Amino acid sequence: MVKRYIKNFIDYIKHKGGVTHLKINQIHSEKMLEGKNIVVTGGTSGIGYEIAKKAIDLGANVLITGRNIDKLEEVKKELKCDIVQWDISKVDLVKEKVEEIVKRMNENIDCFINNAGIYMPLQYNNCNVDDWNEIMDTNLGGLYFATREIITQCFEKMKRGNIIMVASIEGIRGMDGPYGVSKANVIHLTHSLAKKMIDKKIRVNAIAPGVTCSNINHFDDKGNLYSQSLQGKRILSAKEIADVAMFLISNSSKCITGQILTCDNGETLL
Repeated sequence: MVKRYIKNFIDYIKHKGGVTHLKINQIHSEKMLEGKNIVVTGGTSGIGYEIAKKAIDLGANVLITGRNIDKLEEVKKELKCDIVQWDISKVDLVKEKVEEIVKRMNENIDCFINNAGIYMPLQYNNCNVDDWNEIMDTNLGGLYFATREIITQCFEKMKRGNIIMVASIEGIRGMDGPYGVSKANVIHLTHSLAKKMIDKKIRVNAIAPGVTCSNINHFDDKGNLYSQSLQGKRILSAKEIADVAMFLISNSSKCITGQILTCDNGETLL
C-alpha cells in the first residue's frame, strides 16, 4: 500500500499532476448488472418495460415510473420492482419526484434512463400549439429537468453516474414534426451534457431506436413484423433495444460517453 502511494506521488510529479490508473473487470454476461440500482422512466410498456425486465433478469434493482398507477402496480407485481407514479410532463413536480426516487433508492443510483415520452404522427403543417406543448413538455422539458435534478441530487454527491437518453432516428433524420424536433434536441443535449459531465465522472449516452414494436404503433413481436417501407424490411422488437441498453448500463461501456447508439437495422443508411 505504501509503495503504491509513493509510486503515485512520483507519477504525480513526473506527469505534472496527472495520474490515472485503470482497473479492468471481466464481466460475466448473466451477472453484468448484479447489484446495480437503476431507474427507468416510462417503464410500464414498450422499450422502458423491456429495459426494466432485462435489467432485473441480469441482477439489477429497478425502480420504474409512469403516469398510470394501475399499470405501475401491475408491472410491480410482475417484475418485483419498485414504482413511483410520475407524469414527467408536469415540470413543476420534477424536483420533488426526483427527491422521492433518490430517497427510495437510498441515495445510490447507478443509472438513470430517460425513457418516458409520447409520440403523435404530426408534421409542421398539422400540429397545433396544444400538441406541440404536450410533446415538448414530455419528451424534452421533463427529460431536461429530470436530468438536471438527478445530477444535482444524486450523481454529483456520488461523484459518478450514468445517464441514458432514449432518443429516436427521427431526431437524426431531421423530421419536421414535433416528435422529431424533440428527439433532435435530446440528441443535442446528450452531446453537450456529456462534455460538461466528463470531469464529474458522469456518463451521458443515448439510444436512437428505429420503428419498434410498442403500444403506440400497435405492433407486437409475436406477429408478422415485415415492412416493405423499412430498410431492413422489418419492425424491431423492444427486446432488441433493451439489449443495447444493457450494454450502456453495464461496466462494459464505461469508456463510452457522448455517443448516440443508433438501433434501426440500417434505416438511417438510406
